[in-house]
Amino acid sequence: MGVAAAVCAAVLFLHLADGTSGRPLSGGSSRLVLYQTWVGGQLYIEGSRSYLAVSAESGGSDTLGYFVMHEGDPVFSKVLAPGRYTLKSWQRPCDGNCGTLDDPTDRCQRTITLLAEQPARYVIQLAPGRGCRIVRQAESPA
Repeated sequence: MGVAAAVCAAVLFLHLADGTSGRPLSGGSSRLVLYQTWVGGQLYIEGSRSYLAVSAESGGSDTLGYFVMHEGDPVFSKVLAPGRYTLKSWQRPCDGNCGTLDDPTDRCQRTITLLAEQPARYVIQLAPGRGCRIVRQAESPA
């Protein structure tokens, strides 16, 4: 079972752009960066595929699926127009292998406001079997 999880984790970081509204998010002057990290709880026995949807209140959305290779690497980074956005995250655990996935679980969401020309960084804190939450990344000490 650990081998299956390792194989799933070894799959290259994969993005599947699939704008659910039919219109992808448009560019702007504010960079939104999202990371995912594991906090407490056990890992999924056979691995999992993570999903993220970023939807603009003004219209447009991006949805992607990915495997987290390194927690320090962003799972999403895009320059967007200022405004309100809804971030949604969920997991689909691997069922035997990552070619077959279980139903979505461990969902969370957050609505944020991007300000003009100000980067915003958020972290999806995932606790398998206990859900997740999306928090603003603390500013690095100077």
